[in-house]
Amino acid sequence: MRRRMLAAFLAAFVVIAVATPAALAQNGGSGNEGGDPALDGGGTDATPDKGNGYEATLALAIDDLQNYWADEFPVIYGAKYERIPDDRIIAARPGVELPKCQGQTLTYQDAEDNAFYCYKSNFVAYDDVRLFPQIFRDFGVLAVPLVLAHEWGHAIQDRAGTDGEQTIFEELQADCFAGSWVKRVADGDARGIRLKGGSLDRALAAMLQFRDPTGSSKEDASAHGSGFDRVNAFQQGYDDGAEQCATYFDTNPDVFEIPFTDEQDAAGGGNAPAKDVIPASVE
Repeated sequence: MRRRMLAAFLAAFVVIAVATPAALAQNGGSGNEGGDPALDGGGTDATPDKGNGYEATLALAIDDLQNYWADEFPVIYGAKYERIPDDRIIAARPGVELPKCQGQTLTYQDAEDNAFYCYKSNFVAYDDVRLFPQIFRDFGVLAVPLVLAHEWGHAIQDRAGTDGEQTIFEELQADCFAGSWVKRVADGDARGIRLKGGSLDRALAAMLQFRDPTGSSKEDASAHGSGFDRVNAFQQGYDDGAEQCATYFDTNPDVFEIPFTDEQDAAGGGNAPAKDVIPASVE
């Protein structure tokens, strides 16, 4: 049943992706005019209310992600999972001191509208002023845990010694790991976190706000994957588990991120002219 729901979501996304240009694959990307959830920078959302249950959801998700990987990591990698210390999970806001990341001094501006794991320095930081409160409000209670699950995926790469691979495959593996954890939630094995009707669709919609723009190249050092790539990686983790995700660097997943071929292609947003679409569809 859940697999069918994810397939339906992906089918709907295909229609949207063909009909409209992609949003920015970074925080603060523009929304659309249809009133759908979007991260639309500025205005009264500069410091959105955190809403009922925000802090409790964060605490429950962090606790369960630690427990999940304590079980899964030894099975997959044959070693004990090293928990991220509580004081290395940083709710970033002005005035909060961030640890150095590989020797580099960070401020709130580095975490603003962002969430990240710092390799080798072993900490997670997230924007607790705007980004997380806003996606919690706009995309539901599962959206923030999903973002955290992705960042935990990078922590797993760090512990497994598999960081340093091509960026897009690191990012897609983190999406896959996130999907494997969400399956735990769907199965009712995550303490205090449950899937409700539509909550997974809304959380995936939040993840798609951070897809790469149309025309991006998978060779880009900041590539995270197209919407198709990210949902596909998530679903593979959901369906096949974290053990399958761990194979991503041995056998790279297919990536459907195709750069523009020329200026004309870029000007058209990668869309074929309407006069060419109908004959191609008929053939």
